[in-house]
Formats: sequence, structure tokens, C-alpha cells
Amino acid sequence: MARPREHDEQAARAGAIQAFLRSGYAATSLTELEEATGLDRRQLYNQYGDKRGVFLQALDDFQEQAAERFLSLMETSNAAVSSIAVTLHGMVDLADSGHGRLGCLVCNTSREPIAATDAEVQERVQRYFARIEAAYANALKGSSLPARARRQEARHLLATHVALCVMCRAGSPVETLRDAVEAAVRHLG
Repeated sequence: MARPREHDEQAARAGAIQAFLRSGYAATSLTELEEATGLDRRQLYNQYGDKRGVFLQALDDFQEQAAERFLSLMETSNAAVSSIAVTLHGMVDLADSGHGRLGCLVCNTSREPIAATDAEVQERVQRYFARIEAAYANALKGSSLPARARRQEARHLLATHVALCVMCRAGSPVETLRDAVEAAVRHLG
């Protein structure tokens, strides 16, 4: 008979996300992962294979949670330009509350050496960036912009989105973040 797991898997996965958000992949030690997840090394290795396996799961979990929080409104069939402003202001509000000050795990990862050397990590980063761009493009579909301009605007908004995440991590003042969002959405009408 199989032994029941003695840990809360959701709490362990949430803890892994937080550990990697705080320190990044390279600087997060196995000891930190043990503390953050409540799992010992044996459990971590049995469940995920290695530190990289924990990290890949954390990236997947983070993307799912971030997409639900920030992209879902723009991914609906009735998304509109107004959902872009709601999304970007929501990112600033999260930073203002203090919870968003660690930035985005995907954006943070994109600046780490592992993103350039590990094909699976690079694929996850690029896939999430493509999803962000697609969400903005979807929200722009009802605008008066021609198709090429919509694609360019979606890419501009992707860059704004990523920049906001990096600026949050860097501790930029909320007023600066709000001004950046206002400038980004002003011309969208």
C-alpha cells in the first residue's frame, strides 16, 4: 500500500515559486528550497528529479497563475482596448501593495544565464512572452488600427508589460510605474 504524502503539494509549489522569485535560479540553494517547500532533499528529488525540475515546475506554475491574474481578461472573446488599461493598472496596483515587488519569475529568469543555456527554460520564457503578446493583440482586435499596426502595438505593449515587471523588481516608485502605464494606454483611446 502506498504511503500518503505528508506535505501539502500546493503549498510546496507556491514556496518554490517564492524562493526562485527572491533569489533566482542560480542563487537559490537546495537548503532554501527545503525551507520554502517544506520538503527535504530526498522528497524534492523524488518528486522533481533535481533543482532544475523544481524550477521548471515553478516556471509553469507561475505562468499559469500570472496568466490567470493578468492575461485572462484580455484573452476572452469579448476583450477590448479597455482591458489593456485594466491589466496594466492591475500590475501597478500589485506593486503598490508590495506583493509585486519581486517582479515576474519569467522576466527575472529571462535575465539569468540559464535562459540562454537551457533550451527548456528558454522555450518556456519565449512561450510566455508570446502568450502576453497574443493577449494584447486579442484585446486590440476591435480597434481601428490596421492589422500590421495592431501587431506592432501588441509588441509594444509586450515590451511595456515586461518593463513594468523589471521596474517593479528594481524598486521603481509607483508614481513612475503609473506614469509609464498612462503613457502606454493614452493613445489607445
